[in-house]
Amino acid sequence: MITIKDIKNQKIWQNFFNQNDLGTFLQTWQWAEFQDNLGYQTLKLGIIENKKLIAIALAIKIKSKRGNFLFIPHGPIFKKELLNKIIVIKLIIKNLINYLVNFYKDKDLSFIRIVSSSFSISISRRLNFLDIVLISKLLLSSSPINAADLTRSLIASVSFAGSANIPCFSK
Repeated sequence: MITIKDIKNQKIWQNFFNQNDLGTFLQTWQWAEFQDNLGYQTLKLGIIENKKLIAIALAIKIKSKRGNFLFIPHGPIFKKELLNKIIVIKLIIKNLINYLVNFYKDKDLSFIRIVSSSFSISISRRLNFLDIVLISKLLLSSSPINAADLTRSLIASVSFAGSANIPCFSK
């Protein structure tokens, strides 16, 4: 079973990041502190399965004229041995999206954006239903994640795609 918890310990975050990062600074503890100093709210989330950390995700709440949104830049960072296990990655992303929607259900959010090196997901409130747009882009041809397969499986699996009853997206 996958659970998601707020990580408050910098060493735990940094150790996981150092062992599994694929070349971004936008998921570092220091980037979160920088965003906090700019006045943005950040969440440092750990995705846990069987009491083991399998992914981390830095989520930043952005306030803008076009609407408030959550942004996960170049994340989540997955444990390296999971990168070729598309079913596990799909499950992690699905759980992360559900966690963020539930965490912010009483907040005024227009959308959630997850931008990874292999895929991009935008979930928005439009005409009282969720519109899930997945734009896949493989930045490195040697990447073990097949972006097209990931996109197809995510589209097929996100359970709330047609629901208007998610509180933070319905008015």
